Amino acid sequence: MKTENKTIRLAIGGTDYTATLADTDAARLLAEQLPMRLSMTELNGNEKYANLDKPLPTKTEKVRRIEAGDVMLWGDNCLVVFYKSFDTPYSYTRIGRISDAKGLAKSLGNGDAEVVFQRNENVGSANKGETATAEFYNYTLLSQTGETVKMDRFKGKVVLIVNTATACGFTPQYEPLEKIYRELHDKGLEIIDIPCNQFGSQAPGTDEEIHTFCTLNYNTTFPQMKKSDVNGEHQLPLYAYLKSQKGFNGFGEGKMADLMRGHLAKINPGYENSSDIKWNFTKFVIDRAGNVVARFEPTADMEAVKAFIMKEIQK
Repeated sequence: MKTENKTIRLAIGGTDYTATLADTDAARLLAEQLPMRLSMTELNGNEKYANLDKPLPTKTEKVRRIEAGDVMLWGDNCLVVFYKSFDTPYSYTRIGRISDAKGLAKSLGNGDAEVVFQRNENVGSANKGETATAEFYNYTLLSQTGETVKMDRFKGKVVLIVNTATACGFTPQYEPLEKIYRELHDKGLEIIDIPCNQFGSQAPGTDEEIHTFCTLNYNTTFPQMKKSDVNGEHQLPLYAYLKSQKGFNGFGEGKMADLMRGHLAKINPGYENSSDIKWNFTKFVIDRAGNVVARFEPTADMEAVKAFIMKEIQK
């Protein structure tokens, strides 16, 4: 049975943050356990608003070790609640800790390592009934050369986001992706390529090596980001959001679908029960309004992907 997503808005010192969860108990637990006093008021069928009645603490601590239950600021855009402990190469600002990290993990029950509250730019108080900017536009990525790429630069565009690898059986999909990009880019399509080495270690090179491989072998011209994780403790916050909007609905039919089912059943029993990315070349489509409207597994026919994108462009 599919669980309806729940959205939490968290107001911190005049700044709004949003997280999407697939569990009401997790939302309630966060409201009870966050170290700053929270109250939650139901807005409509699937939305919750969490309102802080005091600002962030003035004393914060920069750390590179995450402990279960930590509540961290990550850069300028995210507030993250973790329920696992691990070391990280990133610098976080700890603002507090919830007391029941295990309860949070149990409530979520979907394999995610954290709850990500993404800062909402130009968003007023939800209690005033103001329209929020689509959450997708609040996220950022790092380009292959290290520059910040804000998703709001793609407002009004149809966006396809794909996690890629250079030594995968699906790597030849770069060719139809580039053809789609060249045909539809001027009509409003953007493709964002995010190399990832989490699936069979099939993207082992540096960012520069991966970029060179793609341009030499497939003449790619769409933007490529830095190699990143799309699952687990170090996943991109954008991917936590994408997966919350469109979960896994199977590999479909055909030889490659059968191969993927057999392979994952051996290495990850129960894989179908989480929204995690299953393999390289999983694709998300975002419409012109910033809504996540489709998820295509790597086994999906590329002509079907193109047809869907064309329909979105024509809207």
